[in-house]
Amino acid sequence: DNNRDTTYTDYAGIDKLETNAYSIEYEYRFPNSSIQSVTTYSDIELNYNYDGDWGNNKMWESSPYNWDPISNGYNWSFPDRSNRNRISITTDLKLSKEIDLFFLTMGFFSKKLAEDDIRNGYILGGTADSANTSFNISLKSIYANITYKFSKYTKINLGSRFSNYKNVYSATGTNYGTPIKNINDSIENELFAFHLSLKHQLNEKFNFFSSINRGYKAGGINQNPYLDESQRFYKAEYNLNLNAGFVYSSDMYEGEINLFYMKRSQQQVGLYFQAIPDVPTSFSFYTANANVGYNSGIETTIKLNINNNS
Repeated sequence: DNNRDTTYTDYAGIDKLETNAYSIEYEYRFPNSSIQSVTTYSDIELNYNYDGDWGNNKMWESSPYNWDPISNGYNWSFPDRSNRNRISITTDLKLSKEIDLFFLTMGFFSKKLAEDDIRNGYILGGTADSANTSFNISLKSIYANITYKFSKYTKINLGSRFSNYKNVYSATGTNYGTPIKNINDSIENELFAFHLSLKHQLNEKFNFFSSINRGYKAGGINQNPYLDESQRFYKAEYNLNLNAGFVYSSDMYEGEINLFYMKRSQQQVGLYFQAIPDVPTSFSFYTANANVGYNSGIETTIKLNINNNS
C-alpha cells in the first residue's frame, strides 16, 4: 500500500537470473599471419514471477471492494509466472594475414541458440493460463575484410559479410482448460552486409574520415497466438549508413565533427494490438515492418586537456 512496510499480495514473486558461461580462445601465429578461434557456451536460467493484482483474497473480499468469489465463480487472483532456459553456443574462426601494404582478415562464424519458456497464471490479458514456447535459432556467417595503405597518410578499408539465419518456433497453450492455437512456424533469411571507409591525414593535426556501410537486422516471429497470421512474421531490416567528418588533435585540444545519414529499409517497429476490444489488459506488443525510415544528424565532441594530470 505504498508505505514500504506492508504488502497485501498473496504471491510475493521472484526475479532471479542464473548464468553459467564459458569461453575458449586459441591463437596460432605464423610469420605475418595468425589463426584465431573463439568458442563460447552459455546456459541461462530465468525465473520471473509476480502478482498481477498485488492483493490477497481477504483484501478483495473486504470493503470497499467486497468481491464475492462464490457468486462470481472465482477468486480475484492474478499471478504471472515465467521460467526460461536459454542455451547459446558460438564459434568464430578467423585468419589474418599481412602482405606488403595489405592486411587481410577472413573467417567463419556460427551460432546456435535454443530457448524454452514456460509461462502460466493470468497471462495474455486473461486470454490464457498457460503457454509453452521454444525457439531454435541457427546463424552461419562468412566474412572478409581488407585494409590497404595507399601511403602513411591514407588508408582504405573494405569488408563484407554473408549470413544465413534460421529460426524455428513452436508454441502450445491453454485458456483455462481450452487449448489455444498451436504455432509451428519457421523463418529463414539470407543477409548481406558491407562497409567501405577512408581515413586520410591532412596534416599533423587534422584527419578526415568517411564511410558507407550496409547493415541488417534479421527477421523474426511474433509469439502471441491471437495475432492475425499477417502479423505473425516480420522481415529483415536493412540499413544504409553514410558518415563523414574531421578529427582535430593537439596537445591541448581534441575535437571531432561527424555528419551521418541512415536509410532504413523495411524498418522494424514496435506496435500493439488489442486481443479483446473491451478488456483493457488484453493488449500485446509485436514487431512489424514500416516501408522506410531514416536517421540523420551531426555529432560533435570537444575535449580540453587542462594540464598534464587531467
